[in-house]
Amino acid sequence: MSADNQTIEHVVLLNVKDGTDSTKITSMIDAINCLNSLDQVLYLTVGPIHKIQSSSSSFNFTHFVHGRFKTKQDLNEYHIHSNHVSVLNEFVLPICDDIMVVDWISNLEDPLVPKSGSAMKVKLLKLKEDLGENEKIEVLDAIGKTMNDDSIEQISFALDSNHEEKVKDLLESEIVLDYVVLM
Repeated sequence: MSADNQTIEHVVLLNVKDGTDSTKITSMIDAINCLNSLDQVLYLTVGPIHKIQSSSSSFNFTHFVHGRFKTKQDLNEYHIHSNHVSVLNEFVLPICDDIMVVDWISNLEDPLVPKSGSAMKVKLLKLKEDLGENEKIEVLDAIGKTMNDDSIEQISFALDSNHEEKVKDLLESEIVLDYVVLM
């Protein structure tokens, strides 16, 4: 994987508490979207999840944050940036009762910023703990074959992504969600 076109993918799943006032949800979304202006951020979007399926009943998320960063250092600087910390403490943590963060290095081609209104299908997979390298390679091969689907404009994956039927036995859990890019 060439360092020149590596991108850091940053995915955050949020579960807004039941009964939260819609103005607080809108304020959270607006505040997160304002983080798009930080120098470290290549792209950032947040909005409601349209559909979610999970192999675990404990995964019940309502909102999706997707960001891209040029380097790990940019992501680390974003995490500690005073604006990010403020948004997290003032708008996210008070109204969310569950948060899941997944980051990985991707080898994306342009465009790095998805078009507004484009649809995303996101699959997050957790591999079983006791897998060897051969099984991990098998999962990655299955993911790579997905690129043969002409309806897919772009795919990003690491050892935690998309699969075929034959690798299901290698997975501990799976989350699949549909999201429309809002910008």
